[in-house]
Amino acid sequence: MKRLRNMKGFVFFVVLGLVLSVFGKFAGAEELDINGDFEEIATYVSKAIIERAESLNFKLESPLILPAKWTLNLTATAKDGEFRFIQDKSQSKSGNNCIYLKGHIMTPTIFEVSAGDEVEVTFFAKNPEKSEIFFYLYGYGKTEGKYASIGSLFFKTTTESEWSEKTGKLSIPEKVNNKELNGIRIAFTNKDGAFIDNLKVNLKKATKE
Repeated sequence: MKRLRNMKGFVFFVVLGLVLSVFGKFAGAEELDINGDFEEIATYVSKAIIERAESLNFKLESPLILPAKWTLNLTATAKDGEFRFIQDKSQSKSGNNCIYLKGHIMTPTIFEVSAGDEVEVTFFAKNPEKSEIFFYLYGYGKTEGKYASIGSLFFKTTTESEWSEKTGKLSIPEKVNNKELNGIRIAFTNKDGAFIDNLKVNLKKATKE
């Protein structure tokens, strides 16, 4: 019986070792370069953006200032929305700038990913009306060097009346909508309005066995 108990223990540790080898092993973490504290700025004078915003009754400041490495996505869902770039350290969580979003903002850059990678997200948000914020990873497949949209991954959270930290994790699957996932864009959507600051996105790369 003693030999049998030892064998059971051996089997248990082998199985546990196999599980650990499949899940949770990462080669390292990289913080994505997305200007998540919104301290870098860019001024836009695109007539097309202004006209598109007007057609949707989407409120913009003039001149239009956006955080560098971000762009507005003025689809039909942005109707009656608003974007403000706030350069006032008394209103930001830290630093000089934050954003107010009632709509949809995303990174133009697509970041390469592989199945088994993990995306860790932290940011600060506030809104006295406790609105929902959706954090998205827009997924892209790649064929002959060109990316094509294939779907998305997301999590949602709810704001509080004062600045509060929000966190989330998203695992990168092999496929989205039965299509291989090769790249992601970072995005936020919010339909009721929220202040956002201090976004950090870490991409943990899965080890290759």
